[in-house]
Amino acid sequence: MIAKVDFKTWLWGDWGQPNFLTRLGIPAIVTNLLEYLCVPVIVYFFLRAYASGSEFRAVSHNHWYWLAYGAFFITVVTGRYMQTCHKATDSVAGGQFTLLKQQWTDPAIKVFWLSLVISACGILVGSLHPPR
Repeated sequence: MIAKVDFKTWLWGDWGQPNFLTRLGIPAIVTNLLEYLCVPVIVYFFLRAYASGSEFRAVSHNHWYWLAYGAFFITVVTGRYMQTCHKATDSVAGGQFTLLKQQWTDPAIKVFWLSLVISACGILVGSLHPPR
């Protein structure tokens, strides 16, 4: 139960990296979510301007891509949480994956790997799904 409380306070905090907005009292999850919501809007307008109708519908109306994007956001947030809370002994990326393999009792690691698999499967199924 303590891990959930720590994650909740971390999620609504500054994530160990204070900036101008977090000093004003805006949590880092809000600024990160706004950043992740701005990217699809920008891509949407570029697709609308430069892609043909069938290409536009194939990407923008494919729900698998949206599922993969949401799962990838969860993967990024839990990955940042694990970087701040579980300090890897190695500075190499391999040390971090060794940590991820060993501590399967930690719910953050389970959520990280599950959302990563859902994101990869969503991209795979979305790319194989024909446009309507």
